[in-house]
Amino acid sequence: MNYQIYTDSAANFTYAETRELDIKVLPLNYITEEGEAKDMLNGTDSDFAAFYDKLRQKTKFMTSCIAPETFYETFKEELQKGNDLIYLAFSSGLSSTFNNAVNAAERLKKEFPERKIIAVDTLLASYGMQIIIKNVVKMREMGADIETVEVWVKQNRLKVEQWFTVNDLYYLFKGGRLNKIAYLAASIAQIKPIINTDADGKLVAAERVIGRKRALFKIAEEICKNIDKSKSQILYIGHSDCLEDAEHTKELVREKMPDLEIQIGYIDPVLGVHCGPNTIACFFIAKK
Repeated sequence: MNYQIYTDSAANFTYAETRELDIKVLPLNYITEEGEAKDMLNGTDSDFAAFYDKLRQKTKFMTSCIAPETFYETFKEELQKGNDLIYLAFSSGLSSTFNNAVNAAERLKKEFPERKIIAVDTLLASYGMQIIIKNVVKMREMGADIETVEVWVKQNRLKVEQWFTVNDLYYLFKGGRLNKIAYLAASIAQIKPIINTDADGKLVAAERVIGRKRALFKIAEEICKNIDKSKSQILYIGHSDCLEDAEHTKELVREKMPDLEIQIGYIDPVLGVHCGPNTIACFFIAKK
């Protein structure tokens, strides 16, 4: 079908994967004292380790969403080629990126009334976005039109579950997602929140446990309880430079589901700024 699939770098695709899937990715940005950098998983493991080491040292980082003008210019170039396009966005509950894309799309619909320009909020982040996007790629290969894809994404995005635990609440506190009193109290008690997302794509604390090992065990337990075993699927485990904990989580799941395919990968820098180093995040299709 003659339409291009777009997403943003919050989906954690590497450049090699974007070429293989024939999708296009717009990068979010992160800003340091050294300047602005594009957010793409295109380095080596040592590059990401160096980035997260800076985070551990409480180096000041800022992030920025994709500007409406960037969407406008990028989408316009695609439309001028005679292609329709669909943009599958990072959750609007976590970023204004989707709203900026909608603004650009509305402008372009007036300039290109003959073209189809669709922006869809996935309500997801990271490898959760990948689950949806990889299915969309398969649908396009099978001949699904762009409207069918839009409907499918909206019907299935909430079937993808996202379970996180952070090691240091400082980063959620710094990003305004935790007040100072709650941050200090939880830090003193070594409380580790188990976090997932609600129907609006916003982070919510599902449970609070004491200690890192208990948090990883609880996430593995939730995966095994909620995953749709009727589907052939991949469990994605994202980590912000804590491969050992990711492997441990994988083994906890494997004890109960030995045949489940599991992939482990880095969490991109922009998401890493907000969740901090040593975060574990798991993504799968749930039985709901």
